[in-house]
Amino acid sequence: MRFERDVVVVGGCGHVGLPLALAFADRGLQVGIFDVNEQAVAGVMAGLMPFQEAGGQEVLTRVIGDRLTATSDPAIVSTAENVVVVIGTPVDEHLNPDPNVVSSAVGALGPHLSLGNSWSCARPSSRDDGPGGAGSGETRHSGRCHLLSREDR
Repeated sequence: MRFERDVVVVGGCGHVGLPLALAFADRGLQVGIFDVNEQAVAGVMAGLMPFQEAGGQEVLTRVIGDRLTATSDPAIVSTAENVVVVIGTPVDEHLNPDPNVVSSAVGALGPHLSLGNSWSCARPSSRDDGPGGAGSGETRHSGRCHLLSREDR
């Protein structure tokens, strides 16, 4: 299967996704960005960095429209061999992340993913440091991340 793009970064107009997308594009990959924030997408497509990032503006200027494009249309994920999901994860009053946000976002992309896509997603993981402490066998959600594979869908 031949894809139009090497990678699409979901949540790609944010503080993590945009520098990642820029790094991919600056190294010669064909990169798409999907973000639900239409204003951020319009700014990126206009060649404007939405936040301060060392060297970011120069790279964006160099790659936009050539090796990098951004859209709020989720169908763009179907055009890429690889899909990386980098979205913000809200936390509650105790700073526990809500992993359902990531699951919902990935689920919404489902109709646009194919068996030919390879994808990964950073999401909160569980670690062995629950109320009993490290090694207790109890788990709780943490801010650490792991890669979510196709089998996790």
